[in-house]
Formats: sequence, C-alpha cells, structure tokens
Amino acid sequence: MSIMEKFSDPQMIDSLSTGETLLAALYMTGLGMLIIFSVLLILWFLTSVLSRTFRDRRPPTAGAREKIPMPKPIQAIGVDDQLIAVISAALARERKNGRPPFQVKKITPARDELSPWSRAGIMERLNNRIQPDLSTE
Repeated sequence: MSIMEKFSDPQMIDSLSTGETLLAALYMTGLGMLIIFSVLLILWFLTSVLSRTFRDRRPPTAGAREKIPMPKPIQAIGVDDQLIAVISAALARERKNGRPPFQVKKITPARDELSPWSRAGIMERLNNRIQPDLSTE
C-alpha cells in the first residue's frame, strides 16, 4: 500500500508515523504546486496565442487619430468668457497626456460653509505654519 493510499483513508491517517505524514504532506504540496503552475502556464500560452492572433497587424499611421466632436459651449450665468477660457486653458495644459479633449460646460462657485471664526483660525494656522490638530475636530 503506497503512502498516498494510506493518506487517503481517514482511518489509516492515525496509524501513520510523523515521518510518513510529513512525506505525504510534502508530496501533496508539491503535487498541488505542479498543478497550479501547469494551469498558469497553459493560461499564459493561450493568452499569448490569442493576443498574436487578434492583434492589428497594420502599422499606425501618423495623424490618423479619430476626431472627437466637441460639445457646444454652455454659457455660465454671471461668469465672463475670459474666465472660462483661462480655466479651460489651464485644465487642458494639465491634461496634455493624451486623454480625450474636454470642454468646461459650467462653472459654479463653491459653497462657503465656514464661519468667519473658522476661516480666521485656518488663516492663522496657514500663516504660522501650524499643523492642524485633528484630535479636537
């Protein structure tokens, strides 16, 4: 009777010595690692074959990017055109890394929910470069 047959029988497990138990455990661990490695190798091979099969074989041509239509501008109430142009230019300069173009549609001022005392405290901390104490908030 092999060690794996003994290991598969629940009644025989108690009769195995420590060495036999360790040997069977190492054998099972190695077998499991071999199966997982083989499955991963097969998956890697299949994805490699599929990526080569469905890859576009034409070389990309320069300037062949598809033009994305820009939406029509929406005028913000109470905001002049120069401010919209400045904000759009600043955002476009920051996002020059190839993302699709965008257009500022609406500019709304942020709500200010701070009391004058809170604002004064924040300004004092910024001016004195004091780190905020988060334990009291």
